[in-house]
Amino acid sequence: SNASPLAAKRTARGRFRHEGCCPGLPVAGKPLVWYTGDDSNNEYLYKFVSDAVWDPADATPADRLATGAKYMDQGKLYVARFNADGSGDWLPPEVPPPPTAGSTLGALYGDLPGIILHTRGAADAVGATPMDRPEWTAVNPLNGDVYLTLTNNSSRTPEKVDAANPRGPNRHGHIIRWHDSDDHTSFNWDIFVFGANAAGTADINRSGLTELNQFASPDGMSFDSR
Repeated sequence: SNASPLAAKRTARGRFRHEGCCPGLPVAGKPLVWYTGDDSNNEYLYKFVSDAVWDPADATPADRLATGAKYMDQGKLYVARFNADGSGDWLPPEVPPPPTAGSTLGALYGDLPGIILHTRGAADAVGATPMDRPEWTAVNPLNGDVYLTLTNNSSRTPEKVDAANPRGPNRHGHIIRWHDSDDHTSFNWDIFVFGANAAGTADINRSGLTELNQFASPDGMSFDSR
């Protein structure tokens, strides 16, 4: 058949349990960005930045698959490190790890395709922040702020908490948000809300939820027209 395929492998976006991939706000003349979590305990938040810059004419393309290839086949993959002071860094997984690691990623995995196939191991090596089961991302259409649901993580112990994942175990989950720098290398973040039972202790119900808005294990989310 001469029909076009209905799906295409986007190898440059990395191999992991992609969940809730959401595009950032498109800006003419700038790269497109997609945010996605790796849906497992103690895994990472990633983003993909296209090599091609956005052309508004591509919003209604004649060939949607070709347009997808234009923006998704070539680009750079980053993984997030959340610092305790509310800053964050986007780390390219292909860079060498610190000298104390004793080996470059190239030596570990061979070449860039090998690194992309071992995305989780590369993220480990460059010092990304293990998250509480990162699932969906959503982007505020008015200001570009990005939100990520961290569903839960019963395997995190009190000894392994950090600023971005401060409850161990985290049975209720939370939602974190950030705003990227223009050069895509850094961001500023905060915790938007902690999931909890309204009757939970102060350490559990950190956002003061009531019976009207209590929730736990956040997963899918999006912004509506309001």
